[in-house]
Formats: sequence, structure tokens, C-alpha cells
Amino acid sequence: MTREIDLEVTAQLLTDLAMGIAVHRLYGSDHPRTGQVLANAHRSISHALNTIPGGTLVLLDLDGDLVVHDQPMGHLGSQALTVGRAMRRAGVERFTLRKGLRPDELQRILAFLADPSGDPPNTPHVTAGRARLAGGEEGGGEDGISRLPHTVLRDRVALAGEALEAIAAGHVEGLAVAEDVVEELDRLATDGLSGPALLAPLDDREGWPAVHSHNVAALAVSVARLLGLPREACLDLGIAALLHDIGRYGARDEWLADLEREDDVLEGDPEHPVTGLEIVLGLPGVPRLVPIVVFGHHRRLDGSGRPALADSRSAHPAAAFVGAVEAFDILHTVRGPSGRMTREAVIAWLQERSGRSIDPFLVRLFEAILH
Repeated sequence: MTREIDLEVTAQLLTDLAMGIAVHRLYGSDHPRTGQVLANAHRSISHALNTIPGGTLVLLDLDGDLVVHDQPMGHLGSQALTVGRAMRRAGVERFTLRKGLRPDELQRILAFLADPSGDPPNTPHVTAGRARLAGGEEGGGEDGISRLPHTVLRDRVALAGEALEAIAAGHVEGLAVAEDVVEELDRLATDGLSGPALLAPLDDREGWPAVHSHNVAALAVSVARLLGLPREACLDLGIAALLHDIGRYGARDEWLADLEREDDVLEGDPEHPVTGLEIVLGLPGVPRLVPIVVFGHHRRLDGSGRPALADSRSAHPAAAFVGAVEAFDILHTVRGPSGRMTREAVIAWLQERSGRSIDPFLVRLFEAILH
């Protein structure tokens, strides 16, 4: 009987592996950020190998379900999805890792999963098994997953999601990666790409948290640039927008259930602003705007909204702005059984609430940008 690994150890291991894959895609192997993430991943995998009798750990992809040391990992959400998808794209169905794994061996694994060219790595402490692709050809099976080309947009969304998962789990290094994502969005906005052109589509339901967080940040940074705000202010607003729903990352199932709701998108889960505030207040060096936005993005112009306060003050302008951007992304990207709405329908929705729930200036701003 195989001894189970502690759930926290497994979750940390998959978080570090997923982030390692993402940063290799974005930065390559030689970037300092990649080195930092590699060190974290090597530390957590070595810890896991030291706790297992025999010092051997097997990662297995079974028709889309990631299994680690005989334990299904689907309940761990995006970390398991990221690692499992990377293995399927690479055509590898299993990795066997052994005690004594060296950092350079781990780097070869992460680099291969980020860009699966050539043969999978097999070293003294790593054994990889390549799955046989349908028809014996590279290019993937009917599900369209194997060997999908990596796009800059998808890599950026994946990196944002992994950074937020890390932050929500209390790993402060995720903030530096989140800052890198926002700096890239700011660079694209400075180069002339408008907010709508930066938005990521929703490919699958499980990807919603990362897609939504990315899209809110992308639109916020783009609009801030169009308004002529200084670069530092744009970056601070982008970080705040990216982290606005950080309090929901500990309740994925409830968050995903919101995709089926048809009520007012301005309401939101009443608890996550407070939970999010507790998380970001524990982050050293976080911009001052972040806790303001995280706590207040569901407050309304008339003083109502969540969380309920003793005095009926309206939201801080930055929080109100991010709240409006969030509403746009929810309505335009996905909205329950009725499906996504056109930009024109979203603008009409915002206009209906102008002066009551949403600042008229923000509504006019969206009209000008999105028409």
C-alpha cells in the first residue's frame, strides 16, 4: 500500500511546478525570475521526496486527470490543470522523480513542459514516459490539446493565475510575478493596444478565475493609459485590478457557480472583499491602492453594496472603477445561460445604472472607449 503524501505538501509541489512551467514559457530558462521559481520548486519537490518511503514520486496523467503518488489531484484546481495540460501537450503520460533530484534536472523538466521540443528528459533521477499520440503524429488528438502552440496571451493568463494562486496560499513571491504580468500589460497598452484587444476569451469553465483577473487588469491598465495617468499610477491600478478578487481563490467552487447566476453582477459574494483584504494586508510592499480596491470594488455610488458598512459612504474612485471594469468583463466574457453580451448591450446595461450604482463619468468613459 502506497503511503499518501500530505495534502499541503502536494498542493505546494503542484503550485511550484505550475508556476515553473509558466515562467519558463514567459521568460525562458536564464531569467532571474525563473531561477527564483526553480529554487522554490526544487525545495518543495525535495521535501516531498524526503517524506515518501523509497524516495520515489510519480506524476501520471490519466485521460486528463492528474494523479500524484496514486492520489487524484483534480480537487486542487488550476495547479493540477496546468501541470496535467502541460504533460498532455508534451505527449508525456508520466514522470517518475527520485530522491536526489538536482536543480538542473528539474529545470530540464520545466523547460520541456513549457516548450516540448525534442525528447523528454531522462536522467539518473528522472524517468519520463511519452504517450502515443493518436494516429502516430504530432499535432494532437481529437480533443485539440496535445501540441497546441503556446500563445503569448494564454501564457500571460496562465502566469497571472499561478501568481494569484500562490498569493492566496500565502506565498509572497507570487506578488513579484503578478507585477511582471501587469508591466507587460502596461507595455502593450503603451504600444497602442486597446483594452478590448487585450482581453482573453474563456476557453473552459475552470479557467475563469485566471481569465477574469487578467481581463480586469488588462482593461484597467489600458483605460488608465488612455486617461494619461503616470506609469506608476497605471501599474498600481493594474496590480489592484489583478488582485481584486484574491479573496475568492480559496472558494473556487462557489466562484465557478457564479457563472450560472443571472442576478446583478455588482452584488458578488459578500465575504470575499473582507477575505481579500486580510490576504493583501499580509503582503509586504503591496501598493497602497490594492487594499482599497480589494475591499471596496463592490461598493456602489449610492453608498450601498458589499461589504455593508455602518456609514453609507460610496466607493473610492479606483475601487468604483475596478468594479465597473469587472462588471464589463463578466457581462462581455460570460454571463450564465444567456451567454456573452455584445459591447453595445454591456454599455446599455451600464447606462441603466448610471447615477445610481455606477458613476456617470465611468459610464461615459466606457462609451467612449468601447464604441
